[in-house]
Amino acid sequence: MIGAHFKSKFGSQTVSKGQDVWIECLSYGERPIAVALTRDGQPFDAGVENRYQVIRNETSGVDAVWLRIHILDTTRRDSALYTCIASNKYGRDEFNHQLIVQEAPDIPENVMVNEITSRTALLSWLEPYAGNAIIIKYRLEMKQSLNGWQSSPQSSPPGDNTVESIPGTDTSYTIRGLKP
Repeated sequence: MIGAHFKSKFGSQTVSKGQDVWIECLSYGERPIAVALTRDGQPFDAGVENRYQVIRNETSGVDAVWLRIHILDTTRRDSALYTCIASNKYGRDEFNHQLIVQEAPDIPENVMVNEITSRTALLSWLEPYAGNAIIIKYRLEMKQSLNGWQSSPQSSPPGDNTVESIPGTDTSYTIRGLKP
């Protein structure tokens, strides 16, 4: 009379967008053991997309059920808390697995010039989706003449192109030293 249980209660995994992932749940207890899956607290149906596969194995000689979730070509939507819920007539237990899919951040949204004076311009923007990472800095490139953009600052006329590094926690910046 052994209740369904997991020896481990939590796992986590951070992967890059596009990687394949395996999430494994190994439950023990007297058979039969039923195993259900949720994603962020909602029932998880692997049949919804071809990228998902769920493999269930019952180990011989040991009262255990091994459930493997295979996610192909991960996307930001796959970042979630996956929960395996094992139950039998003697008990119930859960194993949680946090999956974080990282990718390049989106570009800032709604970039606006909020205020203009003869020598300054105040810019602001909405913080973009960060790709499950920390945005360290924004790069603001400005040019002060009618010449075209240059491929590298070394080939531009002196003082023509300016590159500013703005902390990733900021969502506004004042450009100073403008010429009317």
